[in-house]
Amino acid sequence: MFLIISPYQNSRLAYVAILISKFLNCEVKIQKHLPSNQVPFLCYADTNYCNAKIFIASNGLLLEKHIRPIEMLWDTDLQCLLAFKNKSTFGFDVFSAMFFHVTRYEEYLIQARDDLGRFKVLNAVLFKNNLVKTPLVDLHLLMLQEAIFQCFPQFSTGVKQYQYLPSMDIDIAFDYLGRDLKRNIGAALNDIYKLKLANLWKRILVNFGLAKDPAFIFNKVLSTPILYFIHTGKYGAFDKSCGFNHPEYLNFIKNIPRNSIAIHPSFQSYLAISIIKSEIEKLEKLSGKQITKSRQHFIKLILPESYQMLIQLGITDDYSMGWPNMSGYRAGTAMSYPFFDLTTNELTNLTIHPFMWMDTHYIFNNDLTLEDGLREFEEFKQHCKRIGVPFIPIFHNNHFKIARYTVFLDLLNSTL
Repeated sequence: MFLIISPYQNSRLAYVAILISKFLNCEVKIQKHLPSNQVPFLCYADTNYCNAKIFIASNGLLLEKHIRPIEMLWDTDLQCLLAFKNKSTFGFDVFSAMFFHVTRYEEYLIQARDDLGRFKVLNAVLFKNNLVKTPLVDLHLLMLQEAIFQCFPQFSTGVKQYQYLPSMDIDIAFDYLGRDLKRNIGAALNDIYKLKLANLWKRILVNFGLAKDPAFIFNKVLSTPILYFIHTGKYGAFDKSCGFNHPEYLNFIKNIPRNSIAIHPSFQSYLAISIIKSEIEKLEKLSGKQITKSRQHFIKLILPESYQMLIQLGITDDYSMGWPNMSGYRAGTAMSYPFFDLTTNELTNLTIHPFMWMDTHYIFNNDLTLEDGLREFEEFKQHCKRIGVPFIPIFHNNHFKIARYTVFLDLLNSTL
């Protein structure tokens, strides 16, 4: 057990204690006074009133109940906002720093959005300070852990188990099959108009059963435990799901294990709880399983509204916490953690599972190459191994057909 000695008793400090507990894999309690028995502890207060070897001075953020503007000036030496700098063991309020990043405090403050209505990574304080590829919160926690070991040599943490948990977004199950006559004819005419004659020929071969649909690759990954996020929304500009009347796809959905199937809410379901509800119900009917996991299509995640709706619909685990158009740490951590809603100042029962790596980062981002993808895959994996948390990369079934990126199928199937 580890103690935080503090005169403060509130939801924000309790939340930070949960983060520390998850990282150390041991019980963490908050008490006002130091007990008589010898228990490892630190002091979090205005002054070090209990003569702790580890003292973290409060800068006030954890004592508040509301959201307020914070000046985004950065201290490059301490790697924290200047607002958190103070005179204490680490030189800054590390609790407030972790709380700021993990709750995505800045996403409540900055209203600028990209063309698809998402928070811009360019506005993130970690991006502006070249730290988007750095697990800053995890490094803060490692720093705290090392200080505890030095001050309390008898202290030990629980064993944490690394796990490779690949995930797959099924935006479209087929490239050519699974569409009604109208969509098939329209796609063929589009091929002709754009002189995509090779694609037209593939379409004809697949639809007449003379070739396999290149996007339906699920028979190639049967031996790999994968978490599948299935798009069941209606057809739209950014929603192209198909195949729900195709027996092969229906059989695949029905045979996905309960813990490996999740909803992939459509783009058009954004802030439309009735649409999300109908898509979840459709997947539950198709699979015969209760759906409690989710990841936003196009990573269209808006805080806190997206999470509030998922909670209302019985979703307990979300996997959307990552950047849609570049690799890296959106919340500064690879560790799964509970969602804290800043608008209510309360902990929720929704668990957030961050991702750092997605195949589309390297396929559609001109600033990242295939070689970057292979290198960063290894780097993110090694960090997850170091701190003992699952590594959850994202793949798409319809991208393996691109000759240059078939190597990603090897990554997907790797046991690591």
